[in-house]
Amino acid sequence: DAYLFFSIVGFIIAIFIYIVRLFNVTGLKAFSKIQFNLFIILTDFVWVLPTFILAIVSAVREGSIRDPFYLYSKFFNQGAFASASVFGFLCSILYAVDGAFHLIKQVRG
Repeated sequence: DAYLFFSIVGFIIAIFIYIVRLFNVTGLKAFSKIQFNLFIILTDFVWVLPTFILAIVSAVREGSIRDPFYLYSKFFNQGAFASASVFGFLCSILYAVDGAFHLIKQVRG
């Protein structure tokens, strides 16, 4: 449930950032003083930790499902949590790299 929540909220934030960039909202006079790059850096580094934690939880859950003595192991699709874990680790790495690139760009000016 937490993985789904963070995925949906992250998707909504990504859509918001895309719309702001698409319509060049940051170029308007009303928003000219807002550092949009800082907003991207903040959202990147905020999402690194939850996606990394959820990836670890998904990996542990996959291990418990593969246990033949686990009571509900036949009701879950084996491999679903593993794919969620891989996706979570990749997202964590991408968020960290994107945040680092934007931070370097912000520091250099």
